[in-house]
Amino acid sequence: MVDELDIKIIVAMDNDPNASIEQVAKFAGVSKGTVRNRIMKLKKEQIVIGNGLKVKWRALGMDEVYLGLDIMPELYLKVLDSVKEFDFVKKLFSTSGDHSAIAYIVAESSKINDYISKIDGINGVKKTYPAFVTNIIKY
Repeated sequence: MVDELDIKIIVAMDNDPNASIEQVAKFAGVSKGTVRNRIMKLKKEQIVIGNGLKVKWRALGMDEVYLGLDIMPELYLKVLDSVKEFDFVKKLFSTSGDHSAIAYIVAESSKINDYISKIDGINGVKKTYPAFVTNIIKY
């Protein structure tokens, strides 16, 4: 169960992912130990996921692509299980709206089209919609 203190800690971390435990504790008005314990609890409950490293992949000669997937409803879970097994798929989101799911892919620019084709070739994937990140405006 999340309380006001958890929300303060999450807000502090979201506002400044580089903030130290000490800075978060000061913002929340509690001890560093309390912040550490709360973060561990939030991660265990999968409310806070990962540490939020931000990388400009293009500067490293790599592409990052958000790949919209239209999936046949009767094969939805099977497709998601297949897609999540690819190492080049860094994140996979179940969505509502224009697409059934969105895969976040990071790979060498020379391999990205092959990787998209692999996903496109999975039985149950009706169509894919790649959106290549060209510049980060706000993160």
